[in-house]
Amino acid sequence: ESIIKQEPIVGPKIPESFNVLVKELQGLGLKVDLINQEGKEVDAEDLLEATIAEEAENLPEIVAESTTPMDVTEEMVASEFEVLDDTGASDISVDDTVAIDDNDNENNVKEEA
Repeated sequence: ESIIKQEPIVGPKIPESFNVLVKELQGLGLKVDLINQEGKEVDAEDLLEATIAEEAENLPEIVAESTTPMDVTEEMVASEFEVLDDTGASDISVDDTVAIDDNDNENNVKEEA
């Protein structure tokens, strides 16, 4: 929503589709609340904010894989591709024919008025 309105993105929020689902369920007369293990009501935005803050403090360490340098010289690149010469074209006979079926017969087209 912030991107469409060209507003700065404040932070992660509950997806709008979830909010729509909650409103639909409330429209059916169902009470929708997020509760914790003790049975107390919890605000979803506060829970999301706390979870994001906790994950930011405990970032996983990711080891980057080492890569080997690639040879991208013109000679190396050219050697990876096979160059075809004109002698390969002699395999095709000039007498070979192809049947073409034209299903776009203009006489069968019905005009709609």
